[in-house]
Amino acid sequence: MLVRVFLGLVAGANAPLVINFASPFSAALFLSGLIILAGSRCFHVLIGILLGMVLLGASFAAWEDDQLSLSLEGDSLVVTCTVAGFPVESASGSRFDARCISSVPLPRRIRLSWFNPPVQLRPGDRWQFEVRLRRAAGLMNPGGFDAEKAAAITGIGATGYIVDGIRNRLLESGDGFIERLRMHALSRIQESLPWRDSAAVITALGIGSRHAMTDAQWQRYAASGTTHLVAISGLHIGLAALIGAVLTRVVAGSLRLKLNHRRLAMMVAFVTAVFYTALSGFGIPAQRACLMLLVVMTAWATARETNGFHVLAVAGMIVLSLDPLSAYSAGFALSFLAVATLIWIAIRRSLTPPATLPALVMHRAGQLVFVQSGLFVMLLWVTAAHFGSVSLTAPLLNLVAVPLFSALTVPTTLLSLLAPYGDSIALPIAAWSVEWLDAMASRAGKAMPVSMSNSVSFAAATGVAAWIILPRGFPGRGVALACLLPLLFPVADRTGDGCVRTTFLDVGQGTAVLVETKRHRLLYDTGPAFRGGRSAADSTILPYLAASGIDSIDRLVVSHADLDHSGGLTALKKSLAISSILAGEALDGDDWTYCHGDQAWVWDGVRFEVLLPVVVGEASGNDASCVLRVSLGEQVALLTGDIEANAERELLKRHRTPVSLLSVPHHGSRTSSTPTLVATLSPSFAVISAGYRNRWKLPDPAIVQRWEDQGTVVLNTADEGAIGIEICRGRDPVLAFRHRRDNLKRWHREPPRDPASRTENF
Repeated sequence: MLVRVFLGLVAGANAPLVINFASPFSAALFLSGLIILAGSRCFHVLIGILLGMVLLGASFAAWEDDQLSLSLEGDSLVVTCTVAGFPVESASGSRFDARCISSVPLPRRIRLSWFNPPVQLRPGDRWQFEVRLRRAAGLMNPGGFDAEKAAAITGIGATGYIVDGIRNRLLESGDGFIERLRMHALSRIQESLPWRDSAAVITALGIGSRHAMTDAQWQRYAASGTTHLVAISGLHIGLAALIGAVLTRVVAGSLRLKLNHRRLAMMVAFVTAVFYTALSGFGIPAQRACLMLLVVMTAWATARETNGFHVLAVAGMIVLSLDPLSAYSAGFALSFLAVATLIWIAIRRSLTPPATLPALVMHRAGQLVFVQSGLFVMLLWVTAAHFGSVSLTAPLLNLVAVPLFSALTVPTTLLSLLAPYGDSIALPIAAWSVEWLDAMASRAGKAMPVSMSNSVSFAAATGVAAWIILPRGFPGRGVALACLLPLLFPVADRTGDGCVRTTFLDVGQGTAVLVETKRHRLLYDTGPAFRGGRSAADSTILPYLAASGIDSIDRLVVSHADLDHSGGLTALKKSLAISSILAGEALDGDDWTYCHGDQAWVWDGVRFEVLLPVVVGEASGNDASCVLRVSLGEQVALLTGDIEANAERELLKRHRTPVSLLSVPHHGSRTSSTPTLVATLSPSFAVISAGYRNRWKLPDPAIVQRWEDQGTVVLNTADEGAIGIEICRGRDPVLAFRHRRDNLKRWHREPPRDPASRTENF
């Protein structure tokens, strides 16, 4: 019963994620399923589903009520904040979560950035800040990170930055007991392992804070499938509890205490587990392990029989009851599914071990291989759904890494924190093991992109899971692994003959447009660069290309040198095979060529022409933007960069007919989109690449109105996310997708009124 209720609870919490309740067919199908469950022996599952939906609805309602008021967005506010957790440091400053109060109502949890702070922030410090806030908003792209979902899971009600000035001052240093212990542990690690990259991993293993890990480290662990090793998990909590129990038995035995030593050891073990869970930041895997230990102790104390699945189900129900939104987190899915897999494998493989040592060694090695293979297959669909990639080398590397971390790295890390002088002996050993794993991970190669974007892929992943779940001899069980093929080797979605697909990616305040014919791909602009060294190429363009099965670009066009158009160039050149690069202004390196008006080529019946600049060097700045015309007979798309009024007049000398699709010049600025250009081009669709509530307040409402008055459907990536438009010879352009509107979930910022609904075609 407990297991069925828990499964229903998880299903109910995830129902809004996988079922479109706005569709009458989907709603009717879901209701039919509930009726069938009500009339069957699965009544407990029905109870769990309904309870999960109720809990989730209440949790979402509370989170929505906690959002920043729209009237406060962009205003300067003086607030009093307590730093929650370790700030994430970068070259440009600090990013941290805070609990803030003010004279106006604020969300309970806010994520703040402080560029080049004058002091180092510490957990528990209480500050007065001058801040500017906005609602949590993220980019929306296929294959990209869903920042708005992450904000909902973590309870972030607003994001913002600290305004430099005299109003920012420290009110009180953090004096909480847990905060002091975490800071003390961090200081010991940093003092014992100065200038070693492994110190960041040891910090994550010891106190559950991964703030010091670099992007390069994350990429290596993600590519090798070993990120689970650098998180506080049930292994850590279990080892801490075991150490507490063993020390208690030793001390109680030495002092000859007249107590039940076993019961005392169990109590101390649980207290140790709770304490270490608090020290590690109450992560979901740690909560799960601590709750499972409590359930086992309760069953033992009350002389009740239980099994692993019942223990796991009770822990899961408590976690979901306390935080229903955690059902959407990768930590919840991976932690509970991994433990369920281990319990199932333990039941199926509970064989009597051989008596001889060589046979026992082979038996244990076989068990380890089976466990890693089972975990890889069972967690494949969760990994694909949350991260969009999977490492094929993960089972092999984990065969060595998991025993190493279990037997050496984690115990020595815990010992270094517990023993008075353990850091001088144990920490170097832990650091050596981490550095060995890091070296192995760097040789593991890239993770393979995995597509979970449609129901076929999801069904395929579920079929793979059946390979372990179904009993031996079940018909078709042996061929279930064939379901891996569409996941690991997805067929690229190609456009047809005589068509061109144009995808405007949501990169914030910048531009990145992918133009695809049947056999070729062109990328127009690379998105902005960000403070701290990352760019839109890292966060948006490369993940989208990987999810689309694209690993090379035939031509890259950088309209001009402004960072919102060229910021991702370096990252793209490192990660992609790029056949040629055209640029409107000078770029670093010598592997590029200037755009000029004599350049033209034909791919798959689609003609590409550079219209501006006509002559190299005739303009500079925004007006030096490389303007590209893409033609299929009468159907024309124009990509215009940041051209302003002067360049627009030159453009009209070379093109004076209406177009199907236009990228609005200069993000919809008043310095562009002159009335003559608007009236002459009169596009069916005009797309603006802009960031949500950007500092320049683009696009200008008057410019948007000017295009709309011409009968143009104006779309903005800030409102719609990534936008796909397909143009084919002999027919009107088709709005293929708008990622935010097409994938809208309750945690997403809703787009405004649908601009496409004004036309007869839509």
